[in-house]
Amino acid sequence: METEYSIRTEGVCRYFKVGGVETRAVDNVSLQIPARQLVVLRGRSGSGKTTLMNMMGAMDMPTAGKIWMGDEEITAMTDAQRDMFRRKNTGFVFQSVALITMMSAYENVEFALRMANYPKKQRHDRAMEALRMVGLEPRANHMARELSGGEQQRVAVARAIAPKPRFLFADEPTSEQDSATGLQVLKVFQELAKETTVVITTHDEVIASMADCVFAMEDGKLI
Repeated sequence: METEYSIRTEGVCRYFKVGGVETRAVDNVSLQIPARQLVVLRGRSGSGKTTLMNMMGAMDMPTAGKIWMGDEEITAMTDAQRDMFRRKNTGFVFQSVALITMMSAYENVEFALRMANYPKKQRHDRAMEALRMVGLEPRANHMARELSGGEQQRVAVARAIAPKPRFLFADEPTSEQDSATGLQVLKVFQELAKETTVVITTHDEVIASMADCVFAMEDGKLI
């Protein structure tokens, strides 16, 4: 059973030192994210929303504070335990896309299923289903480097959703899309949120208006 709050943070801080100067990217943030909802972290560039999302997804650890995903405190885990938890439970859509350029769209998605130990006999059908959900089934056999920026971003979405993660994180997932395609991607996220906790970072008011829950950030703080 999922807890009432799918993700919780308590006094989370993330500080960086550059040239002896301390920057507080995330400053004492406590929040509770409801289970199975589409949640937006909203804020301008540099507000700390991406840093906070990366910590909530166990990609980065806070300088101080605690984070729970479901019933598990990820800040109490070893690095190896966090890596295994993340591999089994989370999906990420990075702003940089991070596809393997020498693989096709299909191969990128299927590779994610292999990494997640998805049942071998079901991988092909599930990879194609994920590509179909983002409107890219006809481009499945095209190499990633042959796709447009917007298409690459949608492959990244398909790769993240294919293993059916409990937690899905997406950093500005519609930034390369035209309005119609961006809306299609958002509808995929809305459908996923019926079973998965989906967290999106954005500064787009339209995306925020479609969310179940919105948290706004400024200068590393929740406002």
